[in-house]
Amino acid sequence: MASPDPATVDWVPIWDLRPQPATGSLPTGGAAGSALIKNSATNYDAAWKSQVKGAVNVTIGTFNTATPTGVHAGAGAAGGQLTLNPDGAGKVLFMVSGACSGATQGSSWQIGLRYGTGTPPAGLAASTGTAVGASNQFAVSVANARLAFSNQVVITGLTPGQQYWFDIVLLAVSSVTITHNSSILTVVEL
Repeated sequence: MASPDPATVDWVPIWDLRPQPATGSLPTGGAAGSALIKNSATNYDAAWKSQVKGAVNVTIGTFNTATPTGVHAGAGAAGGQLTLNPDGAGKVLFMVSGACSGATQGSSWQIGLRYGTGTPPAGLAASTGTAVGASNQFAVSVANARLAFSNQVVITGLTPGQQYWFDIVLLAVSSVTITHNSSILTVVEL
């Protein structure tokens, strides 16, 4: 027996005062850019995980369409410029900003965001893939006036290691020629 417990004036066994030994162990090693991350609330349930996330962007130049069903810009088709293989959480932020113009007063169009797997659609290909986010609709009050647009959406549920393509779709709502002047598309893994 050791010293008395001041709160109760009872004797406290010495082995109750010693720190308890740790049980289990943490994984050793870890590559550069990795962090030791807990997998659950259980002690010692941890693993080394990469903290390097993917990010890609591409600039799309001018193209025209009068198709009311929509055509792709072809961002993922040109050498796979806008494709990404997510890891970890399977979650990305997809962003686009750019400008379009209509050939006549009252011309209207929509810009939509799409993604998918397999072969990316070529420029001016018919609309395909999974639509995400809101489709922004625009109309010009003056012929050939440029209107800026931007859109962004967080996409979840992507399969880690699976390659995905990302693109925009331009729909000529008024069936007159719409010019896509330029845009920048960016995909960042979260």
